[in-house]
Amino acid sequence: MVGYDDYSWDISDQGLDIFYGQAVELLSYASGTDLLAEIVREQEPAKACPAYLLDNDAKAERAAGAVLEGGPSRAPATCRND
Repeated sequence: MVGYDDYSWDISDQGLDIFYGQAVELLSYASGTDLLAEIVREQEPAKACPAYLLDNDAKAERAAGAVLEGGPSRAPATCRND
């Protein structure tokens, strides 16, 4: 398992490109069970998301589809800011 100081992403002709910064941590685990136990131990309780994130699933799906299809310039006609 490698931890990085930063990451960024971009949509290219080939798909999603993810760029990683400098490696800052290297952890070795014998099995997935070891890793899962570490994640559970360090994880804080999940916080409730803001209500506006749940307001319009259809709009979120249209926006995600537009990004996957190449951005707003190629968004389907049904993708509007409503």
